[in-house]
Amino acid sequence: MTAQVVTVSPYAEPVAKVHVYIDGFNLYYGALKGTPHKWLEAFCDRLLPKDDVEQIRYFTAKISARPQDLQAPQRQETNLRALRTLSKVSIHYGHFLTNSTYLPLAKPPRVGSRKALVIKTEEKGSDVNLAAHALLDGFRGRYETAVIVSNDSDLAEPVRMIRFELGLRVGVANPHPANRRSRELSANAKFFKQIRAGALAASQFPDSLVDAVGRFSNPETGSRSAEARLSAGLAPSRRSGWGDTPTLYRTGGTGNPSSPYFGLIARAGLGSLWYFEFSTRSPGGWNRPGSSRGWVLPTASAAGC
Repeated sequence: MTAQVVTVSPYAEPVAKVHVYIDGFNLYYGALKGTPHKWLEAFCDRLLPKDDVEQIRYFTAKISARPQDLQAPQRQETNLRALRTLSKVSIHYGHFLTNSTYLPLAKPPRVGSRKALVIKTEEKGSDVNLAAHALLDGFRGRYETAVIVSNDSDLAEPVRMIRFELGLRVGVANPHPANRRSRELSANAKFFKQIRAGALAASQFPDSLVDAVGRFSNPETGSRSAEARLSAGLAPSRRSGWGDTPTLYRTGGTGNPSSPYFGLIARAGLGSLWYFEFSTRSPGGWNRPGSSRGWVLPTASAAGC
């Protein structure tokens, strides 16, 4: 009788307990920034098609508005609101630490200061929170397999501890380009996966979602759709109103009323989005726009515009 050799895949049967730990900013800067894939649904089912993902922990921090991007906090909150519609997902927050410090210039002058005063912003807590939750969940027997979505080499030691100290299966999913993969991090894992653009593109939420508060939409497509309608003339035709008596919008909030920074608002009447073009007020009148433009959500400070 001839013996038959059967090769059994480690994924022949679904793993009973799989927990995924996502480093939100590492995922964003590695795979999402500058792409149309930011409206990202939990993509773990495509990343682990033969596993049963029971829990997804998403680690991030709330961002603040910057002069060059006033709508960033609203977009982030809308994306987090979408994630909160998923029963498997829990969101864990770190924080940003901002301070002024002197740093050396890359090309210092021969004469004069060799340093510059800069504003340094650091995201704090996400990697520590991720490591703590992954270790605690493993220690309490909440999963059989953990998957770390990150390329941060600082997580190499927690990954090693999960695998060799707790004796649990752990993998790494890299959101950064393959040629920038952290070898130190993946070397401690049982398995490695590369996150690809195709999987992200196929893991998008529908453009419109509903939660307990009401209906909301992808901030990226909502903005583009509203701008297209405005440009097509389906919204009020007076787009900017230059030459008319402007509506003042003080961008500083608590600034001096004589401050030159005001906004001229052309309300498009497109649901919750308003189009704005900031101009500067000078003694000779209103200048043409150019400092900033975009779409904003109505807030208390803009209610009178």
